[in-house]
Amino acid sequence: MQVLVSLAMIVLTAGRVLTISGSSIDQYALPAVEFVPGPIAVDREHDVWFAENAGTRIGELRVDGALRIYPIPGSHEQIQAIVVADDGRVWFTQTQTYDGSHNRVGYILPDGRTTLYRLPRDDAFASAIAADPKGGVWVSEFGAHRVAHVSASGAIREFVLPGPAHRLVRSIDVAVDGTVWVLQDDALVRLSRSGGERRFEIPLPKYIDGMRNMVPAGSGAWWMTAYTKSGRDPYVWRFTIPDRLARYKLPGAGWGPAVIAAGARGSAWMAYDGRIANIDRSGNVVQYMTPFASFDVWGMAADDLGDLWFTNSQTEKLGICGPNIGKEPHPQVAPLTERASEVLRAWKSTLQPRAGYKMSRVTADTISIDRDFAVVGWSDDNGNAATLMRHRDDRWMPVFVTNGNFRRLRDLTVRGVPAARAAQLLRDSAVILVPPA
Repeated sequence: MQVLVSLAMIVLTAGRVLTISGSSIDQYALPAVEFVPGPIAVDREHDVWFAENAGTRIGELRVDGALRIYPIPGSHEQIQAIVVADDGRVWFTQTQTYDGSHNRVGYILPDGRTTLYRLPRDDAFASAIAADPKGGVWVSEFGAHRVAHVSASGAIREFVLPGPAHRLVRSIDVAVDGTVWVLQDDALVRLSRSGGERRFEIPLPKYIDGMRNMVPAGSGAWWMTAYTKSGRDPYVWRFTIPDRLARYKLPGAGWGPAVIAAGARGSAWMAYDGRIANIDRSGNVVQYMTPFASFDVWGMAADDLGDLWFTNSQTEKLGICGPNIGKEPHPQVAPLTERASEVLRAWKSTLQPRAGYKMSRVTADTISIDRDFAVVGWSDDNGNAATLMRHRDDRWMPVFVTNGNFRRLRDLTVRGVPAARAAQLLRDSAVILVPPA
């Protein structure tokens, strides 16, 4: 039976605001082959999992600093969201986004083995995903007015949502008791395991196009973001059972937050207007001003230490924000080998200014070396580049420099690198974070 509840909204201003700048934000580089990161999750071992935005690869940054890249079967499908289940499986949704076909749900094990299940519908995007504490995952079918449960063995059940059929499914969460909460354009929907349905209508101001993302805010509460038109004050929303809805005005300006992540003790992390902010249940805000010239967060996930991991699609790096940067069990950067130091000394001595780069901020981020060739991936705050180095006559000399990362074997093979070595150089670039040149 469907129960309809119309919510009344309370508008509040964020409480105490604390601003933190300096070394509270850092980034980890990815290999010097193009990998724009998107969705992100952190497992119980503090390994960081992330999916390629608009691609078919999943990466893992381990606490020992090792980086693994796993190909996911498919060609034009794109990974939309990922989540780590209690048993350690990393689940994800995958769809061919330009037409909503080839909808699949899958998981990857710690050893890289992948299992995929095909969803029965081709008329919707398999987008948001949430782990079920009783096993499997729940998936939103964007555009089909449905959600689906996928068991660990691949059994699939679909559920039609209450309310107007044209309302889109934006986000999904599962409470500890197994109750499923679904965020639509203008409503929250609760689906109980007994079959009961309750739809909470959200009153939207005219300048808001619809709700966007939802994360838990402690027992019986959820934080939400909305599509806000430009020029309006930034807000974040909080719903509390049974029917309390509050909207908090945030510091700053611009579009307001879109991506959001659940933090410790019912708080929420957000990224907007060149900052990362955390709001607690009392409305107090801690904001971290980002030092990056380009800042576009596609995914966010908090760990159990109270820090936030995020993906920055502009710099093609993973970021971390919080009080525990550089401390274990966060990934530790391994010291450079003697040969890597030799390559980087040669790279720095021959590096020439390039249009659009702030050379005083240039950093060598990744390096991959074999006997005769090396690839150095480097960047400043705003862009990425790569240099191919060759060892000849006991010297390392640059062969080719590109604005942007190397993207395919041909980038290297046409400049004399054998195909097998080119594949290894692109695959084995290590995460290093070398000090600025």
